[in-house]
Amino acid sequence: MIDLSNCSVYFKGQALLKSISLSVSKGDFFCLIGESGGGKTLLGKTILGFLPKEFHVSGSIQSDRKKMEIILQNPIGSMQSNVPVETQFHHLLKSRGMKNREEREKEMLQILSWVGFSDRSSLLAKRPFQLSGGMCQKVALAMALVSDPEIIIADEATSALDEQSQETILNLLRRIYEKKQMTIFFITHDLTIVKKYSTHVGIIKDGRLIEAGPTNQVLSKPKEKYTKELIEIFEGKY
Repeated sequence: MIDLSNCSVYFKGQALLKSISLSVSKGDFFCLIGESGGGKTLLGKTILGFLPKEFHVSGSIQSDRKKMEIILQNPIGSMQSNVPVETQFHHLLKSRGMKNREEREKEMLQILSWVGFSDRSSLLAKRPFQLSGGMCQKVALAMALVSDPEIIIADEATSALDEQSQETILNLLRRIYEKKQMTIFFITHDLTIVKKYSTHVGIIKDGRLIEAGPTNQVLSKPKEKYTKELIEIFEGKY
């Protein structure tokens, strides 16, 4: 699904990502974890092909970007904050080739129901800025599902939410990935999420992927000093 071989990213001659090799298979719930500034978001953008032209990428990246969707930390950033949710769904579905309004409404209601909205009529009339953070993120997730993606890349998608909303979104993602046999690439700084939800994990530091593998294996028998320190810091907090 996602395969990187010796992938490096340069900006003005400086290597920001350094010789990263990584394989994420179909059906993996892969978490990429590391400290701020370590390259997590940059790696996600590299996989998606979202880098500005000033960045230079070397190495090999194999993935079908047409079958990917992204969920951002700030969901309003991926929507028009002052346009009703219903209008945005219609525009999105029309762009996907669904010309019949009745078909669009049926699809829209089905997707919203699937992500847990019961009072859909009230929701559709609202604008994103009128929604709570958790509700807005659920709408963003519903919109991401419109294209029936095989891979969802979630960049710190729950870090701005309260604990209850975080759990709601993460459980939704897990249910989607299990039911649709989808791949989740989840970027986070929270080891709690890694331990509870992921099947595989990658540890990134200073632009290098220093360790990756099945979550249980990496966390129970870490090979790298930084991974051990990360686990010790987490265990010291809880």
